[in-house]
Amino acid sequence: MKDFLTSKKLKLTTRKRTLKCYVQSTLLYASETGTISGGMEDKINAFEILLHRRMLKVSYQDHMTNEAILQRVKESPKLLKEIKRRKVKYLGHVIRENEMQTHFLEGMVEGVRKRGRPRMAWIEEIVAWTAKSKVELPRAAQDIVKWRMMTMAEKASMPLVLIILLTISKQFLCFLINRLSTK
Repeated sequence: MKDFLTSKKLKLTTRKRTLKCYVQSTLLYASETGTISGGMEDKINAFEILLHRRMLKVSYQDHMTNEAILQRVKESPKLLKEIKRRKVKYLGHVIRENEMQTHFLEGMVEGVRKRGRPRMAWIEEIVAWTAKSKVELPRAAQDIVKWRMMTMAEKASMPLVLIILLTISKQFLCFLINRLSTK
């Protein structure tokens, strides 16, 4: 794989697509289920830059800044944003289900906690990222249209007008399907 990503015979766009297909998809697998500390965020960003450096065959000894690397590959840091977007999207799914997972999220697990500093709760990360309280998040998640707009707005590649049109069209299709199935 290393030889493939560093090959000068392939176009940069082909190598970037291969990187996204194999490496990023593996890294993002089940990423919405764990917590991410501040140190882990730095490691994720550093790993993304490392992949681009390797793809361009640029060493750290070349003293090229991370911004210059990102400009050369015409990319912006995406991995951490995608993990955050997936976590927020997953939270909305869990809250709307109203089952056992919701009890785990709310900390309603029987038993005694171990000694020491409490671990960072999964939902506390999302509260920090979305700037909504633990009370506001379940209310916001119940309105699926607004929740999807909030999670899709994290994708910088989609303009807001397109997000609104996609959300409205999905809602309209669901409405039509429900109407046709009742007849």
